[in-house]
Amino acid sequence: MGNRFQRVFPGGNKPLIAMAHLGPLPGTPLYDESRGVQGIVDDVARDLDVLLRHPFDAVMFCNEGDRPYTLRAGFEGVAVMSRVVSELAPRDRPFGVDFLWDGRAALSVAQATGAAFIREVMTGTYESDMGLWSPDAGGLLR
Repeated sequence: MGNRFQRVFPGGNKPLIAMAHLGPLPGTPLYDESRGVQGIVDDVARDLDVLLRHPFDAVMFCNEGDRPYTLRAGFEGVAVMSRVVSELAPRDRPFGVDFLWDGRAALSVAQATGAAFIREVMTGTYESDMGLWSPDAGGLLR
C-alpha cells in the first residue's frame, strides 16, 4: 500500500469503513420534496449517530437512494451531497464519498468537503443496465 493510504489509515491495511447512505437527492425520481433537503440531512445524522458509536476507521457517504442510477450526476445532487457531508462529516476519523456512478461528482464533493478519499469505478468498459459504460480515469485525474 502506498504512503497516502498509510497516512489516511495509520492503523493498518484493512480499514473498516462505515457507509452512510443518503436518500434520494433532488433531481432524482424518488426524491421526497415534502421532506426536502433537511429530511436527507436528518436521516443521515440519525444513521451516523449509531455508526459513530462503533470503532469504524472511517465513514463513507454515498447517494445510494438515487435509483435508478445514471452515469452523470446533476448539479443539484452534487450540491446537496456536499451540504450533507459538510454538515455531518465526523471530525475524529477520515471520511470519504462515493457518487454512483460519476467519478467527477465524487471527486467534486470530496474536494468541497475535505474528504480523504473517494470510491468509484474509474477504468474499463462495462455493459450495464445503464448501457455501455466507459469511465474516463484520465479526465478524472485532470
